[in-house]
Amino acid sequence: MMSTGWVSFAQVKATVSLRRVLEGYGIWERLRRSGQDHYRGPCPIHQGEGRDTFHGDLGKNVFHCFHAARVATCWTWSRTWRSAPYGKRRCAYTGSI
Repeated sequence: MMSTGWVSFAQVKATVSLRRVLEGYGIWERLRRSGQDHYRGPCPIHQGEGRDTFHGDLGKNVFHCFHAARVATCWTWSRTWRSAPYGKRRCAYTGSI
């Protein structure tokens, strides 16, 4: 049992879905299905360079950015998005940050 006020990051990571994170950033609508629980499209962090540089695996709750050669969780997505320089984090799809 956790004490009051304590946040279990492992529990947060297990609870938050990649799909929900991508929907929240306005990216989900631009990805296309490429198999069961697999979606792909241009990487929004790298301004959409390359047609299939971003892959999301909903079954494993991870994404793969081929531009950065990185596999990560939705927790890392949010941290990467927020820490990227303004020009890099501008979403190629919506123009928002």
